[in-house]
Amino acid sequence: MKTKGTEIDKMASIIRLFPVLSMVFSILLALASGLKTFFDSTVKRPGEDFIAGCGDDNYTISWSGPSGPLSSKTEPQVEESPYATLLYFRKATEKDSGNYTCSTEVDSKVVNILIKLPLDFVDTPSLQTAVEFQSQFVIKCEVKGGIKPTLSWYTAEGEVTRPKLTVLADGLLIRNVAVKDAGIYICKATERFTGALKEKTIMLKVEHKPYAKDGTVWAKHEPAWGFLGSVVNLTCEAIAEPAPRFEWHQPIKNHGIIFNTTEYASVMQVNITNEKVFGNYTCKVFNKHGYLFKTIKLEAGERPQPPELVAEQAENSDLIIITILPPSSPTGLMAPIGFIVKYRLVDPRKPHGNGWKESYFNISSKNSYTLKRLEAKSRYEVKAATKNVAGLSEFTNSTIFITLENTEGERNEINIALRLFVGESSYSVVWIDYRFLGYRRLVDQFMLTQHYGREMQKRGAWLV
Repeated sequence: MKTKGTEIDKMASIIRLFPVLSMVFSILLALASGLKTFFDSTVKRPGEDFIAGCGDDNYTISWSGPSGPLSSKTEPQVEESPYATLLYFRKATEKDSGNYTCSTEVDSKVVNILIKLPLDFVDTPSLQTAVEFQSQFVIKCEVKGGIKPTLSWYTAEGEVTRPKLTVLADGLLIRNVAVKDAGIYICKATERFTGALKEKTIMLKVEHKPYAKDGTVWAKHEPAWGFLGSVVNLTCEAIAEPAPRFEWHQPIKNHGIIFNTTEYASVMQVNITNEKVFGNYTCKVFNKHGYLFKTIKLEAGERPQPPELVAEQAENSDLIIITILPPSSPTGLMAPIGFIVKYRLVDPRKPHGNGWKESYFNISSKNSYTLKRLEAKSRYEVKAATKNVAGLSEFTNSTIFITLENTEGERNEINIALRLFVGESSYSVVWIDYRFLGYRRLVDQFMLTQHYGREMQKRGAWLV
């Protein structure tokens, strides 16, 4: 009489011969009375080895497949074990898909087996190109494998729902292609039977003729100004796909220097050496889809005067507030519009401070300008120039300013410059010490009343 231990030993020897059976050994031992299968359905990938099993304590079991009865000499192969009749698939192919029936004299069970490739994208380039004004364009997204996968599409706005876009079985249909249709699209394939999911990110380019940058109206004519001895940069900029080409025509052939700052911008640099340089400069920007023309009229302007005053107003450990008074001339169209301030470290202990840094400031009604992110307890050389539409003035003579020692959390001593205006143009500068608590809280300025010095009125304060 065979014992249970003897049968287990026999099963172990089968497992050694067929390693894949080890996956179902525990299932075989757990089969209850009556006809039982390992599973009702399964999905496998081509090339896999796997087992289907069917067991009954009381009856003999037979297997049949889509092509008829199965045995130990067929593929898949029937193999007997003490607890089940196994159906062994070796290197399965899609032809093995179908319904397999295990039967006894009194019962039968159907097992559905599907052999399918995993979800994968074919004929789906990551970069695809449409052309503006096309009546229809399909972003390709074709999926192979899986079980009747469905496609859904997404953009930065979420799932695609726009009326002009239609989801197809092999892509996304766009009607009346526009430049704004360019961008990132995500094609998502879902296999509902197994829950498998796969995504493909696609960049759509839309080829189009040149347009003004940022959706503005293209200006066919633009003014520009310069003065003898100055260098003027005339810029021609447009967006286009493919990237545009630029052509320039100028009053004196080959006088200006042309260089491209980006794919979408070209600059004509004009050194104004004589009056013949003034005139019309024409830029043509074009690609295979169209072109634009722009004429820039370079006229003689007036060079601005340097600032009338560059003085310290207040300082902290990492910033200096300076007063810059604009020149009184020129006026009108050539009036000052801003200042270029150059500054650099002059402390010999800081060799990296030799290079000039530069900041641009628009004209402020308070005449107050802040240089930030400076080093504590350091000497800075500062100079300024006036800017108008024609260019820059000469720079002022350099002035030395010194930042405070870094004493964050303690009382700081700030020097405040008081400006006393006498008449329209004359002035003097008075210095006082002003102590305060708080981090970087700076007093803007004090204006003297009409009694010139007996009473002062604080005009405002702010956090920097």
